[in-house]
Amino acid sequence: MAKINPQSGVVTNISATMANYNNGSLGQTIDPIHHIFYFTPDSILLSFNLINGQLINSKQIITSSGGLFKGISYNCWDTSLYGLSIDITGQSVKLSRINPYTGLVSTISANSVASSYNSLTWATIDPFNGIYYFETNSSTSVHLIGVGLNTGGVISDEPIGITSSYKFGPLVFNCKDSIIYGLVGNMNDGRKLAKIDPHTGIVTTISPNFIANSIFNDPAAIDPFQGIYYFAAADSTFKGADLSSGLIVTQPLIIPYPGSYFSNYIYNYNCYYNPPVSIKEKSLLKDINIFPSPAKDKISINFKVNGDYFISIINIIGQEVISKKSENAQTINVDVSQLSNGIYTIKVFQNNALLTSSKFIINR
Repeated sequence: MAKINPQSGVVTNISATMANYNNGSLGQTIDPIHHIFYFTPDSILLSFNLINGQLINSKQIITSSGGLFKGISYNCWDTSLYGLSIDITGQSVKLSRINPYTGLVSTISANSVASSYNSLTWATIDPFNGIYYFETNSSTSVHLIGVGLNTGGVISDEPIGITSSYKFGPLVFNCKDSIIYGLVGNMNDGRKLAKIDPHTGIVTTISPNFIANSIFNDPAAIDPFQGIYYFAAADSTFKGADLSSGLIVTQPLIIPYPGSYFSNYIYNYNCYYNPPVSIKEKSLLKDINIFPSPAKDKISINFKVNGDYFISIINIIGQEVISKKSENAQTINVDVSQLSNGIYTIKVFQNNALLTSSKFIINR
C-alpha cells in the first residue's frame, strides 16, 4: 500500500512489506469510516489498513454462479460493499453485495441488468439516491446503466451520447455536486474532462481543449473539496483537472519507489458530510454530543431532543462490538470498559435511518 502527493507526484509506501499478489485488479474501493482499502486482484478480496498498510484479511471471493465479482464500490450511506456478479459466460450481469469477512457474494438483482460490463471505465455509486452506475462494453452502442442498490433493478439505461470512436470514463461520482465525471475522447484525438447526465446519457464537455491523449487503464479519483479530477496519463504524469474549467491544474511525474509502479489509487473521503436527511434530522445532527474522547470506561451521547435511538459501535475492521437501544432518552451512556484501546466508529440511528456517524478513541 502506498499514497501519492498529487502536487509533487511522490509516492510514499505505507506498508512495511510487499504483499505477494498479482495486480490484475477487478476493482478497488475505500471504507473511510474504518480506514480500510479493499482490493480485488483476480478472485481474492484483500483488506488493508490505511493507517499502517498491514494486510487485515484475504478472502476467496465466492459467487453462486462461479463467475467473477467486479466493480467493487463502497457505499458510504449504508457502509456496504457492492459490485457486479458476472457469470462464466460474461453475459449475465447482476448487482451484488460482498461480505468482506467471508468473501461471500449475495446477489441483489433478480435478473441480469446488462449484457456486459466495461471494467476499463470502472463503476461508481451515488450514495444519496442509492444507485450503482457502470458502463456496458460494446463496439456499437455503449450504455450507462444505473441500478438501485435496494432492489437490484435497472433505474436508468441510456446510450452514451458521444462519437462512436470516443470513450467516456473512468466514471467518478462527486459527492459535493452529485455529478458523474469522466474523460471523453480517444488516444488519437485526445481527451477532455466531461460530465454525463445519467437520465439522458448526454455528455457535456468541460475542458475547452484536449488535456491528455493516452491514459493508463487505471481508475480516476475526485477531490470533492478542491474540485479536482485526478487521472494517470501514459506519459507517467498524475494529472489533475479542475471540475469547473476542465483545465489541468497539476501534472507532476509519478515518482514511485525504485523498481515499482503506482496504480489502483482512490481518493479517501467521507460522503457523510452531505447526507440526504430531512431539515429536522439536520437540526438533530447539530444537537448530538459524544464525549469524552479519548474515553476510558464509558462514553455518553447527549441529545437536545428526546427520542428513540439505536447505537452501534464498530471497531477498525468493521465488526459491531456494542449495540444499544434507548427509548425516549436524552442521554445514552455506553459501557466501553471491555473494549481494547483504539479507534472506534459510533453510529446513531432513529426509525431505522442513520442520523450521524462519528469516531472516538479509547486510550487508557
